[in-house]
Amino acid sequence: MNGRSMRALTILVSVLALVFGPLAVSAVATPADDTSQTDDTSQTGEFLRISLESIDPSTVTTSSPGVVTAGGTLTNVGDRPVRNIAMRLQRGAAITTSAGLGDSLSADANSFETVGDFTDVSQQLGPGRSIPFSLRIDLSVNASGAPSFQIDKPGIYPVLVNVNGTPDFGNPARLDDARVLLPVVGLPPNPLRAQSQADDNASGDPVAAPIGADGSVAPDISQPVGMTMLWPIAAPASLAPGVTGGGDETVRLMDNGLEQSLAAGGRLDRLVATMEQTRTRDLESPLARSLCLAVDPDLLISVQAMTSSYLVTTDPADPTGPAREGTGSEVAAAWLARLQALATGMCVVATSFAHVDTTALTQVADSDLSDTALRAPADIVDRILNVKSVRGLAIPASGVLDTAGAGLIRDKGAVGTVVAASSVRNLTPTSTNGEYPLGEDLAVQTYDPAVASGLSALGPGPRSAQVTPTAQRAGWLAGTEQVRRQNAVAAMMFSALAPSTLADDSRTAETGTQSSDAQAVADPIAERIGRGAVLMPPPTWSASEDDTRAVLSAMSLLLGSDLAIPRPLAGIATDLTATSGAPAGAELVAPPGTAITGPDPRVIASVRADLQQTRDLQDSMTRRADVPITPGAYLAPLREDMLRAMASVAPQDEQAAARSASMRTSAVATTLMNIRNGVGILDPGGRFTLASERSPLLLVIRNDLPVAMRTRLNVSAPSGMTVGDMGVLEIPPRGTRQIQVPTRADRSRSITVEIGLVTTGGVPLGDSINLSVHSNAYGKPLFIITICAGALLVFLSGRRLWHRFRGEPDPADLDRPEPDERDRLMADSRALHSPPEREHHLGRHHPDHDNGGDRP
Repeated sequence: MNGRSMRALTILVSVLALVFGPLAVSAVATPADDTSQTDDTSQTGEFLRISLESIDPSTVTTSSPGVVTAGGTLTNVGDRPVRNIAMRLQRGAAITTSAGLGDSLSADANSFETVGDFTDVSQQLGPGRSIPFSLRIDLSVNASGAPSFQIDKPGIYPVLVNVNGTPDFGNPARLDDARVLLPVVGLPPNPLRAQSQADDNASGDPVAAPIGADGSVAPDISQPVGMTMLWPIAAPASLAPGVTGGGDETVRLMDNGLEQSLAAGGRLDRLVATMEQTRTRDLESPLARSLCLAVDPDLLISVQAMTSSYLVTTDPADPTGPAREGTGSEVAAAWLARLQALATGMCVVATSFAHVDTTALTQVADSDLSDTALRAPADIVDRILNVKSVRGLAIPASGVLDTAGAGLIRDKGAVGTVVAASSVRNLTPTSTNGEYPLGEDLAVQTYDPAVASGLSALGPGPRSAQVTPTAQRAGWLAGTEQVRRQNAVAAMMFSALAPSTLADDSRTAETGTQSSDAQAVADPIAERIGRGAVLMPPPTWSASEDDTRAVLSAMSLLLGSDLAIPRPLAGIATDLTATSGAPAGAELVAPPGTAITGPDPRVIASVRADLQQTRDLQDSMTRRADVPITPGAYLAPLREDMLRAMASVAPQDEQAAARSASMRTSAVATTLMNIRNGVGILDPGGRFTLASERSPLLLVIRNDLPVAMRTRLNVSAPSGMTVGDMGVLEIPPRGTRQIQVPTRADRSRSITVEIGLVTTGGVPLGDSINLSVHSNAYGKPLFIITICAGALLVFLSGRRLWHRFRGEPDPADLDRPEPDERDRLMADSRALHSPPEREHHLGRHHPDHDNGGDRP
């Protein structure tokens, strides 16, 4: 660097110091001496990123090579070059607790105390550039004395890949790291270890693990775990909400997601294909006996509906809006046929409907809805797949159950449940397989939440299990797909390898010392699961083909090496049934360190309101022999939509689930409003005129629904008119009914009568109408006046007749004036007293006319 450049750099540093302060000076400081061989604190900001793509061997066994190789890609993600890049492998102490699996993935880098040598990777890496790397280290101490992992017994070991470098204008520092779990099932031959074993045998000193003559180390198989895995066949809800059932409306799907998942290469296709391969090999193999299909009935209903014509909405935000014809009927039919064939002869268990949250069900507190969620699924799965599923088990999707939820599943026929060990506190000594009675004829099977965390993080869309402690979520989700796959396999093997890892503890009393890699730490999870190993992936498992292959290979390895034995789910159900009658040996608790929120309270409130309306409407619907649709079948999809709105989801999906739930409850509410508006009174318009005080009102009630409705009139009439009660009126489906409403009017006037229609439970139907009615009734005042006038008339007429019969002048005539001359002449006139002459008709004339005048 020449003098002009140095002066320019000095000026730049001075300006930055004035503007940004000391931080700017630190950022552009002249590089110090090369200390890349040390493990300094990470540089502020992100410069390099490690993408760890392979660990070989991914699982160490007695037949593995004695060297661990880590490979991947290093990328400069900063805005400046990085120089003097070096990397190395480090490992931490063997993991001795279930919680330690997740903790090690985010532990401080300085806790990985066993280190290898740094390997120079690049002298300079520019921004945006990537280079591959490969790091090697021996598993155990060897004769060469080179750095090694110094692993001397089976177990799960955390491994860290560390990279140091010097960014331009910065200091040497650790710029990134990647963590991964290394399962060591056994150690390969090692001459130095064989010689050490021979020396220990000669001296009588105890050893950490049984060592072969060649220095290989085998695992402790004296306490195998009973292994069970539930293989999830489920999917996010795909049916569009607000569509009624019974064949009245065409099935709608929200989008093409389910069709893509069922098609070749899709998620559901992969899950079924993997099981088909396992089933083809041997149905009675230990692996096949350890597996059980956990099937969501909601998925089966959706796929079965797709086998016929269906619609796909063009806008998922508007489920009842414009739609196009679906094209996945053949794909759905083929996949369903494959699943039916797969389920034949395999263990099958039904999950709760749409993996609904059990706590939400207790908050809604509707027995019929809970029946649909918990009791009906087994019947649905058995009917569609033509199998006999495992009964009596409730499997909460969240892995957590509270006291109210336990009471609910017990009321719905469950005698056992499967929950995370972190949500249980055992009151009795550790159960052999993690089974505990909860009292009141209910028992619980526990599983390791760390295994659930590892399995949930698999695939291109990693998620946290709900039982994953909040502080551990980032660690389980970090890294590449290969890293997360490696961690999941390690978590699966942890319990099986625990006796080997903790082998030193049994000799503590004799030697007074413990291995630095296996400190005796209480593990509450291990105390609760015993030697049971129930593997619980999330319901909508996104594992790739490589992931599922790795999981099944790990199970086969454990089963084949006698570290595990198959434990069929049907056997667990039998054991729980036998255990359920015992006094409580455990209690349900909230998992510590987790943040399980469940569905939004506003969704719960909406479900309650929609459910009440649905119940009231169904109570007013009647089943008729001439109508194929029953009220229950007509409204069943709406209840199912409510369950889908309360699905249990991963923490990362809670916001999206809340939006979906709000959309579903709104769609249900809209459909219920349309159902109510589908029945109503036709407004006749104009004006009614009642011919008498008891003339009826003629009305017509319409019913656009495919089921008959029982209704009542809700009439509001002013004083002076009484409308009779028509009782319950049954309106035929898709028809009308004319009725005559009895009325009674007290007076003649124009009035307005409001008439509405309600269900038998009082739910308004349609819009009320206002009738303008004119009544011709006399009313009481006019009636009284008429009676009085009539009575007076009769009295006066009788009085006059009485005087006439007696020959007396009527006193009413005494005040009349005397007749004058004209009145007398008129009285005497013959013309006035003679009857009028009549003319002959029909062509006949009066004789006087014929004679031309009067006769003499």
